[in-house]
Amino acid sequence: MSGAATAVVLDVFGTIVIPPSPSIGLSLAARSGVPPDDPWSYVIAGGFAAGVLCHAAGAPFRAVRRVLQTHRFGDAAAAARAVERLGARSIPLDVVDRFAQLQAEWVAGYRLAPDADELFASLDENPRIPRALLSNADNWSGGCIAQFGLDRRVDWIGLSCDLGAVKPARVVFETACRALVVPARNVWMVGDSLTSDIAGARSAGLAAIWIDAPDGAPACDEPRYPLAAVAKIVRRSHAA
Repeated sequence: MSGAATAVVLDVFGTIVIPPSPSIGLSLAARSGVPPDDPWSYVIAGGFAAGVLCHAAGAPFRAVRRVLQTHRFGDAAAAARAVERLGARSIPLDVVDRFAQLQAEWVAGYRLAPDADELFASLDENPRIPRALLSNADNWSGGCIAQFGLDRRVDWIGLSCDLGAVKPARVVFETACRALVVPARNVWMVGDSLTSDIAGARSAGLAAIWIDAPDGAPACDEPRYPLAAVAKIVRRSHAA
């Protein structure tokens, strides 16, 4: 960790907001016409609701995810047209409707991380430390930020669908620093992804805190911290 913390950037999904369980995703996928033994069913269970569109269009996962996370679409039909251009066939209107319903139900199943309120309350004790949210998200998933009132607890929000780029791209972190008007060396990124959040932030000159990751996180020497401890670490650096 580098310079004294004078600003904090928080990842959203997996850090501040926890997605529904895979079992809920599998249930929603089945209701959307994707067979349980289809690979797309497990992609949907992992939180990528647009797997319903990919399944219908025969479109590649990575390409579709990149398009949806780097563009803001007005509605599900507009997203479906973008997916069709990457696939091999057109998407029936009933599939588009199912995607819209699936996406809404999936987002409704998000929950605030257990220690998120405690973290924000601790940061509120020092209002001189500006904070931001920075997330790889499509415009549907990003809607849960207002659902939990997180938009009222930060000074700036950066979603990849508005920025036109996804973490770990350097430009994403540089944009956050400019928005907070704080040099990168004094901005601390907090996230659960070792690649997108931690390595990406450091490549742009930010310090980074890797929070306790879910099971399956890569084994390495990088220290991990509980979310509730982040404010204490930041305050200690800010006072240094």
